[in-house]
Amino acid sequence: MTTLELIKLTCGSVTASFDVALSNRSVVQDLARSFSPNATELSSAIELHAAFIEHCARHDSADATLAVFDAFCQAHGTANSDIHVVIQSQSLDSQAAQRVLRGYYSVWPITRHRALAVPLPALFSADSVSLMAVFGGQRGFGDTIQEA
Repeated sequence: MTTLELIKLTCGSVTASFDVALSNRSVVQDLARSFSPNATELSSAIELHAAFIEHCARHDSADATLAVFDAFCQAHGTANSDIHVVIQSQSLDSQAAQRVLRGYYSVWPITRHRALAVPLPALFSADSVSLMAVFGGQRGFGDTIQEA
């Protein structure tokens, strides 16, 4: 039986709380103390949690990053749903959605080295989707996350 410790992050009026295993507690707490996001940018718990994942990934703490990422998946429903669906259900604006995606996918280098699977977006993994071309970087479109 794994004992869990509650970690609470606060940035301005936004709070995110999640559990991590005691084996990762001290590293996650140290990372939380060194975490100083821009309070004017963050408006939701999912953004704060994703920003913390990115912070952990930048500080070369693989075990702690994976623990925080797992807590993110459990807290925000990405364990059972595509991250893009979760973002759309949160009604985030495009900048907030980008921050969440950047944090979410910041764990990919760690998962590749550990042979762990981060779920691919449905566009690339659903059997019913036939991909003909992928375009990216074009301007002129509004909020593409709403088109998902």
